[in-house]
Amino acid sequence: MNKNLLIVVIAILIIVGIALCAYMIINTNDVPSVDAGTTLAVVGEGSVSAVPDTATLNIGVTTIGDTASNAQSQNSADMDNVISALKAMGIADEDITTASYSIYPQYDYTTSVGVIVGYEVYNTLSVVLHDINTVGDVLGAATAAGANTAGSIDFSSSKADELYNQALTEAYAAAKEKGQAMADAAGMKIKGLVSLSEGADYSAVYAKTTTSYASADASVPIQTGQLTFTANVTAVYSVK
Repeated sequence: MNKNLLIVVIAILIIVGIALCAYMIINTNDVPSVDAGTTLAVVGEGSVSAVPDTATLNIGVTTIGDTASNAQSQNSADMDNVISALKAMGIADEDITTASYSIYPQYDYTTSVGVIVGYEVYNTLSVVLHDINTVGDVLGAATAAGANTAGSIDFSSSKADELYNQALTEAYAAAKEKGQAMADAAGMKIKGLVSLSEGADYSAVYAKTTTSYASADASVPIQTGQLTFTANVTAVYSVK
């Protein structure tokens, strides 16, 4: 390659490089950007309350036997009766789930060395009810069928996502109102929304109650209460 050709090649490369730089600058200028400048950050909170429409019960059978086999046999028979009673109340199979099952030896410590004198079997069901008005009747029927232990009752909503989204909407409205009030107080004007983020500490407070089996042939009185869904958002506004 002679000297003149080399100079031509170098000149072409320089021209192409300048053209590429100019193209990048032009296209970068075409991309819209947010000039935050002075910003105002506010936090808004929204809450929505609703009556629950779903209940989850913990119903169990505890039996004691001189051998593990006897305790298990009695427990199985009693639990079969409880499950049959639940199904007779119209509860579907998919809403009845075994939550826990355990066997523990019972010891006599009256001597220096503990001696096993029997076994205790715990069998607990998780039962989902889609009609919370039947909670008391279901507990009464389960007790009459042989259930003798119970845990807490959790009330929830099948519309939890929808209710939380409503709380989010209220949270943003609160943040917007608060931002406008702060801007007015400072003699500023809001130019636009720079960013909006959901708070990580949202909460859904579910109603909960406990029950005991004082009567084996009557409906158990239950208070469902209300559910509360709370959401937080952070809004950042550009102001002038």
